[in-house]
Amino acid sequence: MFQQTPLDRLNKGQNIIDSNVSIKLRDKIYKIVLYITKAKVKYKIVKDNKFKKIDGHPIILAANHTRFQDTPIMCQILREELNERGYIFAGKQRLNFINNLFFYLYGSIFLDRKNKDDMKIAQEAMEKYLDLNRTIIEFPEATWNMTDELLMLPMKWGIIKSAQKTDAQILPVVLNYDDCNKECHVKFLDPLLVPKDADIKEYIDNFRFNMATARFDYITEEVSRKMLDVNAEKENQEKVLDECPDYDVYYERSIIYKPYPSNEEVFESVKKLELKKETAFLFYKNNKGIR
Repeated sequence: MFQQTPLDRLNKGQNIIDSNVSIKLRDKIYKIVLYITKAKVKYKIVKDNKFKKIDGHPIILAANHTRFQDTPIMCQILREELNERGYIFAGKQRLNFINNLFFYLYGSIFLDRKNKDDMKIAQEAMEKYLDLNRTIIEFPEATWNMTDELLMLPMKWGIIKSAQKTDAQILPVVLNYDDCNKECHVKFLDPLLVPKDADIKEYIDNFRFNMATARFDYITEEVSRKMLDVNAEKENQEKVLDECPDYDVYYERSIIYKPYPSNEEVFESVKKLELKKETAFLFYKNNKGIR
């Protein structure tokens, strides 16, 4: 019931977004929902700079994703900065009743991350909400980043495409948790507008780079204060997982986006080949592939 995807709704003959009545009802109760869920947020929100936005453009709040706490914290940030409710763009997953109820009452676009048709329709639903000037909360990594070697996982391109199509601004938000002091530090990056003729790959790469750089700045600040205790970090990761007992680590790892290389990158090595008898077929203009 609670985790109905846009494709589920279409199959039942429903609209892929909420009716005006449902939108207004959620707008009236969302502060109560957030107040109740505050008990689950175990971190004090510390904003390290001022919120930035461009007037006249709908908003996609895009944050890095490392734990369950990210979602209610992002909802709280939206309420404090804009005094409004958004829609959470979320992957369908196993959740207990209380967490399911939160997503349902607040307002969410659930999607099956392994169903291309559902992902496409979910993106369409997000764009319809943006056209209604409703804010979207999205985690473009598509899953929790529990890796030690990557500051940001590869990002889904859909966020750039939707911003480009709807003239929405992407507001990158970097969350960094200080578990010793139970604080979540927040850094707002500059808003991003995507021109209609923009190179999508270039924009997603720059977006990811800027988010990763901001995370790196946080990490270097922490290391300068204390030596990183690897064992403590592992214990902390276990605590993060314990906060969401339904979290399926193996499934989430399978969701990590693996971008395909561009044609230019694939054929870069071919350009460096010496033209001779053994490689001549690669340079034949009408070559359709090896038969």
